[in-house]
Amino acid sequence: MALKKFVKISGVTSLSDARYCSGMMVDVLGFNLNQKDTNHIEINILNQIKAWINGPMIAGEFSDASIEEIQEVMGMVDLDIIETNRIDLIEPLQNTGKRVYFKISVDSQIDIDELIKLNVKGLKADKIILTASSNLFMTQSVHELMNYQENVKIVNGFHLELGSINLWTGVELRATAEEVPGLKDYGKIMEVLEFLEIDD
Repeated sequence: MALKKFVKISGVTSLSDARYCSGMMVDVLGFNLNQKDTNHIEINILNQIKAWINGPMIAGEFSDASIEEIQEVMGMVDLDIIETNRIDLIEPLQNTGKRVYFKISVDSQIDIDELIKLNVKGLKADKIILTASSNLFMTQSVHELMNYQENVKIVNGFHLELGSINLWTGVELRATAEEVPGLKDYGKIMEVLEFLEIDD
């Protein structure tokens, strides 16, 4: 079993999610490690989850955390990827020897223009993950960013209707909480991953 595109799962909090997505051959599992965020995962729980899975790379999702806060967490858990929404940390984080993902909101044309101005191709992040609060924005000039999808550098984390997924070379899906431990409706994740499965 394999998937047709690069897939990252964001905000994983449970072993159920991690094992299901690992079995579906996703590329990256992301865990919220920003200690200031009330929704972050405890590091001891992440280390327990890591012991049960094999395959996907592990991303620490740090949002606006400082480099000192990130380095402190890295001393307690082994990560493959560091994800930040601070453009000023991209180059310093590369000195850690880890892959670096940059996450940015594209909720408006101003956001798009700013990203293009930064020169997407010139950003040193290994991948750039786009997020947006409104699916309606997909109909506007976000299409400009598709010109920068060389080597799956751009990952789409919004408007993930099945009809639009094929426009992108990589996608990010957000995990959801378990109703009770061990009981989970995978909903959108299952729908997209089954759509992206390569037939044997």
